[in-house]
Order: sequence, then C-alpha cells, then structure tokens
Amino acid sequence: MNKRFKKFAFQAHLWLGGISGIVVFVVCITGAIWAIGIHNWLGTNEQPTKIEAEGKSFLAPSVILEQLKNSHHIESPNSISYTPNEESTIRVYNDSTSLMLKVNPYTADVTELKDYNSSEYEMSFWDYMRWGHRALWLPWDTGRMIVNYGTLLFLIVLISGLILWVPKSRKGLKNRLTLNWTKTTKAKRKFYDLHLVLGFYASFLLIIICATGMVWGLSWWSEATYKVTTGKSLPPWGAIKSTPDPNAIIATASQADKLDILFYQTIENNPQMESFSISISQADTTPFEVRVNNDRSVLYNYDTYNYNYDSLDLIEAQGYNTGKYEDKSFGEKLRRQNYDLHIGRIWEPVGEVLIFFAALFGASLPLTGYYILFVVKRRGRKKTK
Repeated sequence: MNKRFKKFAFQAHLWLGGISGIVVFVVCITGAIWAIGIHNWLGTNEQPTKIEAEGKSFLAPSVILEQLKNSHHIESPNSISYTPNEESTIRVYNDSTSLMLKVNPYTADVTELKDYNSSEYEMSFWDYMRWGHRALWLPWDTGRMIVNYGTLLFLIVLISGLILWVPKSRKGLKNRLTLNWTKTTKAKRKFYDLHLVLGFYASFLLIIICATGMVWGLSWWSEATYKVTTGKSLPPWGAIKSTPDPNAIIATASQADKLDILFYQTIENNPQMESFSISISQADTTPFEVRVNNDRSVLYNYDTYNYNYDSLDLIEAQGYNTGKYEDKSFGEKLRRQNYDLHIGRIWEPVGEVLIFFAALFGASLPLTGYYILFVVKRRGRKKTK
C-alpha cells in the first residue's frame, strides 16, 4: 500500500479519533445500555400488558374515542393502534400537548396515561440512556449536532483504522487476527492488541451502526445513501397529500365514521396481520394512513396504505415507506430495515448480541486509543531522550 496514503490515513485516524473520542465513548456506552432495555434482557423494562380477550372483538375506533372524549376530554387524537390480546396505544400530540394513552381495546378502559409535557412526568432510566445516546444529555438541537457529526468522524476513523490494520506481510497477519498473549505480556502490549485486534472485528459492525445512525441525524447523508441504493430521490416527509373531494359519497361523513370504515376494511383485508395502526387525518389535505404489521419481531415488515380524507380512495404513492413491503426494491427494503440493522434485530437473536458487544468495543476504542497515544507513546519519547 502506498506509504503516503497510509501516512494520511494515520493522521486522519489520530486527529479525528482524538476529537471524536469522548462523544464516541458516551454514544456507544449509552447505546449498549439502552439496548439492554430495548431487548428487555433484564426483564425490568415495561412490556405490553396482556389482556384476555375471551372471544371478544375489538371495539371500533369511534367507540373508544367517544369514551375518551367523555372521560379524559381527548378531542383530536393522532393515532390509534390495535394488537390482539394487548392494550391499544393512542397518541395525542401538537404544539402544546404530548400524550400517550394505553386503552383496553375490548372495553375502552384507560389503563395508563402519560403526559410527556407535564411537570410531574419523570424520565425512566432507559429514557435517560436514550437522551444520552441521542443528544449527550444536552439541549436537543445542540446535542444532536454533536452526536451526528461525531458519528461521521468516527466512521472516517473506523475506515482509516482498517487501512492501517492491513499488515505489511502475511506473517504479520496472525498477530492482527488473534490475541497472542503470554504471562509476560505487558499491559501496554495488551492495550495495543485490544485496540488493533478487537477493533478490527468490531469495525465492520460499527460501520453499520454509524451508517444507519446518521440516516436519522444528517439529512444530506440520508438523501445520498437513499439515492445510491435506490437510484431515486428521497421523498420528503409528508409528501403524500389528500386532494379534497367534496363531491365524494362519504365526504360529509364524520371522522369517526371514516375511521370505522378503515378499521373494518383493514381487519377484513389482512387476516394474517399481527397488529395495525391508523394515523388519523387532521385536515382534508392530509390522508388517513393505515400501517399493517406482518411481523412484530421486526420493524421493517409492514404494509402502509394512504387514503383520501374525503373519499377514502386508496392513494397510489411512491416511496420506501408506503405500499407493501414485498413490492419494494432492494434499496427501499434496505431503508425500511434501517432501525433493525442499527440494533441488530434483523439477525435476531444473534445479531442483537453482536451489535451490543460491538457497541461496548466501540466505547473501548477511544480509551485504548488515548492510552496508546498518551501513555505508551510518551514512555517511548522519554526513553529516546
């Protein structure tokens, strides 16, 4: 490999690693801890409450929402979800409100209510880890910017590290693939090997974690990777519109009646689904959205349908997040799989464990890197004096 190119890679690895190291440590360690909560490995995280249906059918949205209006003064919910033998989730959010309600879908009884804007709301331990992972416990916009560009720097550090890892000869390959320690191996050598060997194995998964994480944080990265994988431009959020059709037969029907039509239609057309949700239109230019989950063990395997607000006609739209999963191109499926790739769920259960340990190793890389830089190198300089 060209010496000048490798020298450039070393400088990039050294300086960008030094700059991003603290950010990488916090993001990786909180991500690993948060993963424990996401996968509920300790059994301490909140899980959906199981409900004995006893042969009952779901109550229609109109019935549930009418009861919520009377009991909790909920006027304009944004979404409602249904899962057999579990609580339904209803979300209400606007500029001044952020509510989450858990409701028995067979009786309409409210089992839980969280007001995220209330002064009485307290973040859980897992919420706190999520905040650290996504924004370093800083104000959201500031923290997100630091995390996003720190992740970008870390991606460059990982790639430059792989370049530096390539041995000069086949003989040196063994030492870069295994930890050849003996009783006399010194600590500085162990730190160096941990950085070199474990860093090599973890780098491939860490590159996936970085690449998928930046999809949510950097718009230009999201658009560029979507273009590369699909050959298309990324549809802007909220691009699907509902064209007003006041002459439609059901245009004057109430919102509750339209919700019920979509509710019964979805159940009839998708007998094999595991759950579904309806995003409730708040204006005649915004469509109703129905999302059908075919496999709840992953996030990506869903079918999405958008319906005209006035006529409830199906809106044909292009994009990775609308239509049937099985009809999507490779690149569109890849974008849907972004979250499941990020947490390893796409290869469950082995993938979840591998991503967890990759995050832990990722947190160790800045530590071993700083040790090599400030301790080992300093000792080397003293000996040469």
